[in-house]
Amino acid sequence: MAKNLNIKYRYYKIKPVKYRITDIRKLSNNPIQTSTDWNKSEFQSIKRLVRFIHYKSQNRRCAYCRRFLNPLGINEHIDHLVARTINHGWMFKPKNLVLTCYQCNTQKTNLNILHDNWSRNRLPKKPENYKYFNPYLHNWHEHFEIEDSLFIKALTTEGEETITNYKLYDYKFSMIYAQESNIFDATAIKRANRRLIKYDVNTNEYKSAKKLIDEIGRHI
Repeated sequence: MAKNLNIKYRYYKIKPVKYRITDIRKLSNNPIQTSTDWNKSEFQSIKRLVRFIHYKSQNRRCAYCRRFLNPLGINEHIDHLVARTINHGWMFKPKNLVLTCYQCNTQKTNLNILHDNWSRNRLPKKPENYKYFNPYLHNWHEHFEIEDSLFIKALTTEGEETITNYKLYDYKFSMIYAQESNIFDATAIKRANRRLIKYDVNTNEYKSAKKLIDEIGRHI
């Protein structure tokens, strides 16, 4: 029986990590100077904490695409909602950190998710400050849904911007959705074929559906 991914992927706003006293001291003793300070060995224990806490708070899934993460978040990517290159002063701000899969983080790169009227003095706290999905301010199920158990669909402008700019329309995500919803077979091909009729051949939706059909076809 096919699984309802919209129920499985549902989660509400995540809560920020609370740093330990030792973490606070470490950040105080090692002031952030540049965006590359993120890679300093002194901060490895803080990053392990962030991975561990968000692995649980995000229901063991990527904050964006919702695929399963490695156990305890080991070796997964910590994404800065506002990129380090845009404001390195917010590098360890708890509400600027989420746990993501490799693909989502590398596709997002250094995009500025804030609207133009933001202030560099303080990390914006209101949903309307953000152009893209922010897991601290938005509920995932209010901005996205999984259509036909295969394709991520936007329900809001923020959701649409996130899908487009993080390339969540990529067929590799649909492969994961098909497997988890138990339709990695002719059912998925049939549903993807319906998508080919719905969209123009030059759209990302058409191209990803076509690749999905080809890839699943090789495995069944």
